Amino acid sequence: MTALLRLLFCGSGNRGAAAYRDLETGHAFAIEFLKSCDGTWGWAALVRWIVLDMIKAGPETNGIIVGFMGVIGDALAAAMTRPGQGGAA
Repeated sequence: MTALLRLLFCGSGNRGAAAYRDLETGHAFAIEFLKSCDGTWGWAALVRWIVLDMIKAGPETNGIIVGFMGVIGDALAAAMTRPGQGGAA
């Protein structure tokens, strides 16, 4: 996680430390979730259900959601290697 993201999302002080822990928790959840990827549409749908459940849990999970989706987005960007799809040719 970049220092800029930590600063923008977490701020400083006690809440900053808790927000940082939430981001790291979401990051760890996403890494474990990505390890389970079997390439099926069902797995892709599971991402939606997981995030929806995180959102339903309330605003106290925002840091976890941001950390989780950050890792998922990074993985998607790294996987996009076809021309015109945002990756290298």
